[in-house]
Amino acid sequence: QLILLEVKDLKYWKDGKFDFADNSRKSIFVFAVYGKVAIAYNPTLLEPQRAQEISYWDLANPELKGKVILRDPRTAGPGQTSFLFLYAHPQLGPDMIRALAKNDPVLTRDDRQLLEWISVGKFAVGIGHSDLQLAELRKLGVPNIKTQPLLKEGTYTTAGFSSLMVFADPPHPSAAKVYLNWLLSKEGQILWTTASNYPSRRTDMDDVIAKYSDPEAIIKPAITYINTYSEDSLAVRDKLVPLLNEVFGR
Repeated sequence: QLILLEVKDLKYWKDGKFDFADNSRKSIFVFAVYGKVAIAYNPTLLEPQRAQEISYWDLANPELKGKVILRDPRTAGPGQTSFLFLYAHPQLGPDMIRALAKNDPVLTRDDRQLLEWISVGKFAVGIGHSDLQLAELRKLGVPNIKTQPLLKEGTYTTAGFSSLMVFADPPHPSAAKVYLNWLLSKEGQILWTTASNYPSRRTDMDDVIAKYSDPEAIIKPAITYINTYSEDSLAVRDKLVPLLNEVFGR
């Protein structure tokens, strides 16, 4: 499917290789990866110094009882991916999820509502916020929403909307190939990064990434991330979802 030289040449891609979500490394192409910013919070309810030192376990402490809002992890999206990280982390796991659930967090499926409620002080901390909604609210100057990229246990990498595949026998094979190669070209990735704020894996557009991507989300070599978009990590959801239904209800 890849026909353009600037798309096929591995020197144009991070680490000199393509990235795939599937184990066969043939089907699900990942063209942008970023580190998920761990939490959004209201600095009048959680002091920034405290946010820099906080652990995920602290979110289950009585001081934050009823003050944490979650993007509903029972449905697909950033909330569920955040809990996939919690479940897979050796220092957190199911026990931490159960402890957090007992601390009366509120669940929402409205991405904008989660951040607006943090802004007005209804909640101190949010997990699983929408990166796109956060970028929009920041442009609008909405106050009292800060973020902490890492908690003590770190964070995870995600592809977000930045993965693609080509279906077998598409109705317009040539058109699909043309679009695929354009999207993965420098021109296509500049437009993608500008619109989505996701940092492309291309190596020839660092200036665009620096201008449009959240610096907190750009992968840092010194940090160890948990991969949540690989086929192996997604298989963990088969164990996670029953636990979520148990502790949060169906």
